[in-house]
Amino acid sequence: MTVGTLGVFFLTSKDDLSSKRSMAFTTLILFQLFNSLCARSDSDSAFHGFFRNRWLWGAILFSIGLQVILLDVPFLRRTFDVVQLSPRDWLLCVVVASSVLWLSETTKYIRRSDRFAPYSRTLERSSGSESEAGSSPGRAVPAKLR
Repeated sequence: MTVGTLGVFFLTSKDDLSSKRSMAFTTLILFQLFNSLCARSDSDSAFHGFFRNRWLWGAILFSIGLQVILLDVPFLRRTFDVVQLSPRDWLLCVVVASSVLWLSETTKYIRRSDRFAPYSRTLERSSGSESEAGSSPGRAVPAKLR
């Protein structure tokens, strides 16, 4: 999230500090909103039961609404020293911030995948009767070596 937010701040083509700050702030807010979707489960996809939690969606829509109001109301823009964002700026912020969702989904997929199962499972402890010569009963022995 830090890399994405700072990337938007430093790599945006805007010359105005207020524009850079507005884009970085919006990106950070959107990162947190996308992260809230990922945090629903450590193993299940964020898209499983996507619209089931109405309170979460209400909070997300409310937060986006507050961000739009902050960037569009002149009094608030002056108070927070931010500027309106163009649709292109919003799109950049959304694309960068959504990376947390896609990276999380990729990680969850790899954890669930059978191809990587030997690397993600914990080793079973060998019982005293199954222990091989040279291994103690309390020592973990991979199933393939038993």
